[in-house]
Amino acid sequence: MLKDYLKQKNISMYSVAEKSGVPYSTLNDLANGRVDVDNCKVSLLRLIAATLEMSMDELYGLCRENRRYILDRYGIVVNVIVKDKDYYAEFDYQGEHVCTRICPVNDDTTRFIKDLAEWSVDDHVNDKEWERINEIFFNEKRRCAADTGDEQ
Repeated sequence: MLKDYLKQKNISMYSVAEKSGVPYSTLNDLANGRVDVDNCKVSLLRLIAATLEMSMDELYGLCRENRRYILDRYGIVVNVIVKDKDYYAEFDYQGEHVCTRICPVNDDTTRFIKDLAEWSVDDHVNDKEWERINEIFFNEKRRCAADTGDEQ
């Protein structure tokens, strides 16, 4: 993550903004995941990358706030991504690719994003299990009704 990189290198966002000519608010939004790097102008990324003396690919990697978690209880790998100032959970469940919104990006949600992602997966799995149970119930109910109708 860009914010962590800057902190690790002891570089302030103010100095990067000043040296690059990129507005502080824009840089701050990018570093905190409020702006999707895929929606940034190449010229803006080029200025930041040059200021940090890194390639645009390196900068892009720092700005793609992807997090990967493995949920053992389901055997599911969840990728948490940022799109349009929101966190999303992407995962595969029973042959279906799922991408579901978790919550807006902010300091509080970032701190608990793993738990929030797990809850999002739990909600999806529970919904699918209830659908399966209802389908079994209604199929059994139809079978019983058909059996009863045949007996008359």
